[in-house]
Amino acid sequence: MEILHFSHENPLRFSSERTNSDEKILRCRGCGEPIFSGSVYSCMECEFFLHKSCGELPKEINHNLHPQHSLVLHPRPPYHPEKCICRSCFTKPKENTFIYRCNATCEFSLDIICASPADMIIRHKSHNHPLLLIRRPSLFFCDACGEKHEGLSRGVGADHNQTQIPDDLKMINVIRLPPGDEFSSLVGHLTSPKDLLVSTKTMIEVNHLMNHEHPFILYNDQSSSSSSSTEIVSLLDTSKYLSEVPNCDLCFQQVSLPLYLCTQCNIFLHEKCSKLPIEVQHHPCHPEHPLILLPKSIEFFGLFNCNICELPSNGVCFCCTKCGFCVDPRCALLPSTMIHAAHPHHIFTLCQKFWGQGKCRCCLTPLNIGFVYACNACDFGLHAACALFPSTARHRFDRHIIKLIHNPSQGNSHEYYCEICELEVDQRRWFYHCVDCDRSFHIKCLPSLGYYSHVKYGLKFDDECHPHHPLTFVRLVEDALCDYCGRIVYRYDGLAFKCSECNAVFHFRCCKSYPK
Repeated sequence: MEILHFSHENPLRFSSERTNSDEKILRCRGCGEPIFSGSVYSCMECEFFLHKSCGELPKEINHNLHPQHSLVLHPRPPYHPEKCICRSCFTKPKENTFIYRCNATCEFSLDIICASPADMIIRHKSHNHPLLLIRRPSLFFCDACGEKHEGLSRGVGADHNQTQIPDDLKMINVIRLPPGDEFSSLVGHLTSPKDLLVSTKTMIEVNHLMNHEHPFILYNDQSSSSSSSTEIVSLLDTSKYLSEVPNCDLCFQQVSLPLYLCTQCNIFLHEKCSKLPIEVQHHPCHPEHPLILLPKSIEFFGLFNCNICELPSNGVCFCCTKCGFCVDPRCALLPSTMIHAAHPHHIFTLCQKFWGQGKCRCCLTPLNIGFVYACNACDFGLHAACALFPSTARHRFDRHIIKLIHNPSQGNSHEYYCEICELEVDQRRWFYHCVDCDRSFHIKCLPSLGYYSHVKYGLKFDDECHPHHPLTFVRLVEDALCDYCGRIVYRYDGLAFKCSECNAVFHFRCCKSYPK
């Protein structure tokens, strides 16, 4: 199918999925954003591309920010972009991108994101009437929280006493992703204080809801100067860049102070993670039944695949006792809606599967399986697991903070290679990069973020397939032969048992299927 579009002299061909033999990054000439997947209009001869949503924008609109005249869509700013300002977000439009403009003498312009009707009118619990987006820079006291605010705002007219709230207060109950860094408690990030267990714990020693047999000891900056406390604080202060910081046994992010520790079992918990709710009602992915917190899954060795992010885990879990729906703690607290830094203009909704043949903007794998976050206004989608990758991370190969890259600079011809696997980084996918050292990392190559990042190794196990000695749950560093089936246990398989006394190695599946 071809269309004639006002922005280009040649017909544009429609395809339900972008095709590009050299797989270079394509840019939409409408919004200036990259086109990774989804439906597209294109002129291959001129290398002119449009997102389906951009190619089908109305040529003329009426907008509440400028009700006196209609706004006409232009293929580029009618004069130099340095002198053209969007009257909603007060930023300069990208060069050679679409813009809505009043053809009268008003010189009123809106970029196509701000002209979108999404979220133009909202309802907020602080006021009885709908609030219209006016985004007018001002200094005022917010009618919702009472605090002074300087910046953009939403409000209603004089008929309702000029109620005014900050523009970002419309997101007061919307979680912003990704989390700040890999040391943050995801439980604390994904919940508000009212959602956590009400805690009156003031004692240093606590017994946790994991039904653990030993007490947990609280460590923080004000902990006693005992030798054990000094060792913990020293570990966290000196080893962050060495990737030796232990993981929280609930959210599997690396821990930071304050934290709880079982010194006998070497189990770490973020202080916020210790306040997990014992039950989650009306989860957006499983609203039919409550999800109950369990110390471990009923699966073999407590290892299960989360029904939302599909990652393996052997930690605590939230399960439905009626239908077996089982998720890890972070997915149990996923919000039904969120805003992501990679696409901050629109709200995402958590849903099962994705329309069409869309691909995740992070990993470029299909979105037609599992639970995903879908943009309410365009074809931008993310796997639930991909949406949670932290904005910064660390690795022992680099002393600096490495940052999550959503979108390499336009026209950047620089090649990136992963410091761990030494393979080239596909710039269409998200990756981590250190600007200071010019080092890059695949997400899957970072141990704290890879496929097995939610699996805890080192646990002992007595099994009849090797009755002489206890087995240790390990991730092999080199291939070995399974002492039960005689086949290779590959190091990248991630799941194996090993005897520390006689070096016997077993597939995880062999121990699982061994007759009991």
